[in-house]
Amino acid sequence: MGFAEILVYGTLKLVGRTVSVQSGGGFMPGTGAPNMAPIYHPGYMGIHNQVMILKDGETPEIFNQVSLIKSFRKRAMEYFEDCPVLKVKIETKEFKKEDLQDIIRFYNSNCN
Repeated sequence: MGFAEILVYGTLKLVGRTVSVQSGGGFMPGTGAPNMAPIYHPGYMGIHNQVMILKDGETPEIFNQVSLIKSFRKRAMEYFEDCPVLKVKIETKEFKKEDLQDIIRFYNSNCN
């Protein structure tokens, strides 16, 4: 998993990490002097913040990635299946994607 910062500690841990991303890129012909070597242009480079939920003995679950197929609410409802009171709070939108730290704190205090 690499380096990650613990955002919420408990039975469930919420951790965050920043990963570098790069897409595209290629070699462009050199300009200037004849026979100049091609120059590599990396395309887009940047960072992406990932927030993951860790539970002992399980694979970390990435929860904030926008490219995931299911909506945050659907994924959260499935992940927190063992805590009906939390599922209701997510279903009624009392807790939203932006409240992930509060969701994990609520789980740790009320659901384990």
